[in-house]
Formats: sequence, structure tokens, C-alpha cells
Amino acid sequence: MKTLSLGLLLPTSTILPISKDFERGVKDGFNTHSQIIEIEIIKEFIGQGGAKQAEDASGRFFNYHDVDVVSGVLSHKVADDLAEQFKKRKIPFIVNDLGGHIPQVDKLNDYTYLNSLHLWRHAWSIGKWGVETFGKKGMYISAVYDSGYAFSQMFHEGMMAADPRAEWSFSVCPMPDAGNLSDMSVIFPFMEEYQPDFIFATFCGAETTLFLNECIARGWHKRTNIIGLPFITEPLGPLHADVTVYSTIAAQNAEMIVPERSFYYLGYETGAMLAKAAAKGGDLNTQLQELYKGLRLVGQEQALKYDESYEVIMTRNSIKAGDTGKHSEVISTLPVFTMEMQSMKSLVNDIHFGWMNPYLCI
Repeated sequence: MKTLSLGLLLPTSTILPISKDFERGVKDGFNTHSQIIEIEIIKEFIGQGGAKQAEDASGRFFNYHDVDVVSGVLSHKVADDLAEQFKKRKIPFIVNDLGGHIPQVDKLNDYTYLNSLHLWRHAWSIGKWGVETFGKKGMYISAVYDSGYAFSQMFHEGMMAADPRAEWSFSVCPMPDAGNLSDMSVIFPFMEEYQPDFIFATFCGAETTLFLNECIARGWHKRTNIIGLPFITEPLGPLHADVTVYSTIAAQNAEMIVPERSFYYLGYETGAMLAKAAAKGGDLNTQLQELYKGLRLVGQEQALKYDESYEVIMTRNSIKAGDTGKHSEVISTLPVFTMEMQSMKSLVNDIHFGWMNPYLCI
């Protein structure tokens, strides 16, 4: 194999240059680890990453482009429904996502690979750490876009792991009119009523700025503790007072993954793995099976294995009034949810989260 033909499923986003970052990462990862094999990239754009767009694009990779392997950025909930098609055609399928949803492990197969930041595990760690650090009363606060993932569920699971007597409430902003930001005012009557020890807020960008400034106006930045996922302060506009925000960050092999470079990182990992597998020669999928360290089924008993070098780090971010930057310091490495077959299955039983979009969870 002197040329590897790679089909890329690429979504369209106005939030971040997701597809460009991912494609650049794939190229850099592949070229860094390959001197003798070239990569041919064939792109199919899948809009917001819905099931129909991804299925149609995959069909073109099967029936027209005749690629060796398919990758891209899409929710693994969409990939779940495509996995059997790739297995049937014996084409490797490398799925890259941030991990807003809990993987449905019984849909894993020998041809599907999940390269993910597993943000759902961050939510579990946040719930557990919040109870152990600040108190038993937590609150989940979100925009509609970010709430259609597994974050509230895993926040609950993490809180219960810390203390079965812990309790939590929630408030979600209504869907805004097209082109507008969420109305933050609806959140605060619920906060006043509940008086949380800490909140888990899944906002990002302009909505984080809007939310924090509303907290400042109402004095809540001094009355509770604000925790978020890696993207909560990426990017951030000027605030009206000094604020402290706690946030998680992913780390692999002790190297922290900068949030705004997440899709480049995922692409780089995909490209590097493909280069190493292709260089070994022989059947590409067989080589990928040997190199892949992510979530997978192994052995006749179909036990779950995953890369245990992945860590969730908690940081304290100090933000000065009027600044768009922050001073971050690492507080600790957090315990993470253990991915065991029965516990993973129980998490997804009878639970259906709505968003198929692979990037709204930032």
C-alpha cells in the first residue's frame, strides 16, 4: 500500500473551524508518522452531522469513491447506526467526537473505532468533586443546545457516587429566537429558590459571558461555586467584575489538551494511528486493531478495554474584570467513571438524548 485513501465526514459549524482543524490534524498526524505512504483525502460534508447526511455520504464512500478507511467528526450516536454497514463491507470506521453522549457499548464492533474526549465522564467527575468540595446541593444550568446530551445524567451519577444523600436541581434556558442568545434571566429565580452550594453550567463562548455577567449583576458570583466543562471559558468576553470559574480539562499521557485545539488533537491522533497501521502492511483493519487503545471489546467474554492514560484535570480559572483572558491553575486530577460492561449498559437503558449534532456540546 503506497497510497491510503481516506474518506472524511466533515460537519459545518459557525462555532469553531471544526472541519478545518480536524483535517489539518489528520494530515499532520499522518505525515509526521509516515515517510513511504501517501494519504489521499476525499471529503464529504454532512451539514450538522445528522444521521441521513452521514448515511448518504458513507454510501458514496462505499459505492463510488472506493476508500480504504472512513473517519470524520460525528456523534457516535449517529455512528452507532452506521457501524454494521462498515463491518459488512470490512471498511474501518474511525469516529471522532467530544463525547457528549454515553457510548452504547453493545454496538461496538471490530471495524468501528471511537476516538473521543468522553466529556460525559467529565460531568461525572464534576458531580463527585462538587459534592466532596462544596456541599450536597448541586444545580445543573444550561442552554437548550447543551442540555440535550448526557451531562445532567452523569452529573447526577457523580453526585450520588460522592454521597447518596446529595441532591440537585436544574434550570434550562428556553430556546432563543433565531440569531439570538439564550435569555439568562429565567435561571435566577430557580437559583434563588434552591440556593445551590455549587452549579454545573454547560455554556460556552458568548453565552458564558452573558451568564457570568448576569451572575455578577445579581451577586451570585460570590454566593456559589461555578464549574464547567473545558469549553466554558473558550472564548470569553469582558466581565463586569472579578470571577472564579472551575473547569475540567482533558489530559492524555500527562499532556493537557487545549480546548480550542480539541478537533486538531482528535485529527492528529487519527492520522498518526492510520500512518502506523498502513506502514505495517497487510490488512489495514488488523493493524488498527493492534494499535487502537480506545474503548473496545476484547476476548470471547467481550470485556471492555480503554486507554487508562486519559485523565480529567480540575482547574481554577481566575478572571479579572474587563479582561478576556484568565489565570489558570491545576487543582487536582479527578477520579473518573470506570467503563465496565454492565455499568455502561445500565446507563443507556431506556434513555434517549435528542441531539445528534457532534459539536453543540461545546
